[in-house]
Amino acid sequence: MAGIAFRPGGFAPYWTGRLSQLRGARVDLATVFPDVDERFCGERLQMPEDELVQSLDGLLRAKSVQPPVQHLQLIADAVAAMMRADGPTTVGALAAELFRSERSLQAVFTRYVGVGPKWLLKRQRLLRAIGTTARQKHPDWAGLAADMGYSSQTHLLNDFKQVVGVTPTVYLRQLRRTL
Repeated sequence: MAGIAFRPGGFAPYWTGRLSQLRGARVDLATVFPDVDERFCGERLQMPEDELVQSLDGLLRAKSVQPPVQHLQLIADAVAAMMRADGPTTVGALAAELFRSERSLQAVFTRYVGVGPKWLLKRQRLLRAIGTTARQKHPDWAGLAADMGYSSQTHLLNDFKQVVGVTPTVYLRQLRRTL
């Protein structure tokens, strides 16, 4: 098995449609790179890791694409803002920080990232909450919810369960068993 990780928006030049079409989908390599066949894939699976990486890098570089540089920079700036500890917690605040309208920011993210900025903001906020609670013996859920910009503890706990699949308490118990 091999995979390639792209920065947010980085795969857009290789995909002709909306990236949101790919969410939850399985797409064969030949869909993006028509010259790739089963033989190509089979040969790559037999290669040592360093050769496989070079081969996949060559495959990406050989495809003629025009990256949407302006949009990629906007996406990179937005993601950097989201990652900051004091970063924006709403699409409106993010758009204002980037001197864009909410609608234009949503359109760029939907087209080039495949999800809206609200989804990424929510995910980042939740990841921050998970990281914080993993370091605490007895997390203060209400305080954490307030610190992370949630309207209530219940909102945080519901988001957590929706994304992770279990309640935060169960997650922490499982995490501590594995450490």
